[in-house]
Amino acid sequence: MLQLNSGSRSEDELLSAASCLICEWAQKLLGVPFKSLHDLACHLVENLCVDSRSVAAFTVLSASSGNKAVPSLTPSKLCGGKGLLCL
Repeated sequence: MLQLNSGSRSEDELLSAASCLICEWAQKLLGVPFKSLHDLACHLVENLCVDSRSVAAFTVLSASSGNKAVPSLTPSKLCGGKGLLCL
């Protein structure tokens, strides 16, 4: 059985909590319930709230359609080279 160290588990819990907060905030702002950041991202791309031609948008839409040819991306590529971490 694979055991995660406590740092990894804490990071996973933090990421999960942050995801929930972002989805709650987006629901209040947009009036649409989101089950996950992926759902939120799809909504943003499909409703032209973000540039649908970006690498991040392509990745989200590709994953949504079940396309296995999703490019390998780093946070800098996903966020337009701005050095931001988009989750």
